[in-house]
Amino acid sequence: MLGELKRLLWADDEPDRLEYEAEFVMSLGSRVDFAKTLLQAVDALRQARYDGLILDQMFPVGIEDGPNIWGGCLLLRWLRRIDVPNGVPEDLRQVTSAIWTSGPLEGNESIPVHLVSAFYNPSILALIRESEQNAKLRPSPKPTDTARLKEFFHLVESR
Repeated sequence: MLGELKRLLWADDEPDRLEYEAEFVMSLGSRVDFAKTLLQAVDALRQARYDGLILDQMFPVGIEDGPNIWGGCLLLRWLRRIDVPNGVPEDLRQVTSAIWTSGPLEGNESIPVHLVSAFYNPSILALIRESEQNAKLRPSPKPTDTARLKEFFHLVESR
């Protein structure tokens, strides 16, 4: 439908630091929902249909955790219905095993992803790229600039 707002999920543990970027994306014609943890993002992706995901590589798995280098990778692999990779610490493997029992709402598994991070772990980035064989991944540094957000929004809009 022409003029319909695109719905984006922004998975980042610091949404209060993204006010400017979120306002910019909304000005392009989108609604933005935030998830501060992997568990919140999984819940959102199970309950609502999204047109795109802006994903921080390093964000918490659960409410009590701090940023975790595995957060973004695990969310993306769950979204794409790919197994938990080797190398994930055992405590995270136990937490996430319950998540893998069911997937996202139909249609969400193929949404484009804009990956942002202030720090990219090369081995985890390789696992993330493996998840994105269809080349819908749009990585950028954090904070991400408006030109990259606009490029991502146009990708979302074109679907």
